[in-house]
Amino acid sequence: MFQFNYKLKVAERVKAGCNRHPRYNPEREGRGGIKSGCSTCFSLSLIYIRRGYLWTLLTGSF
Repeated sequence: MFQFNYKLKVAERVKAGCNRHPRYNPEREGRGGIKSGCSTCFSLSLIYIRRGYLWTLLTGSF
């Protein structure tokens, strides 16, 4: 019989930013605030959306 032990640490904060657009905030501006199709800003937006989705899965509040 196998037994697996693991720890999962989820940080509630992500500190990241775009070098070209340092004032972009995905929480306030969403995808509409992405300027000139910046891939870094788009990635920040996806991180914000997926973090919220993960948090709802972990807390069980669907």
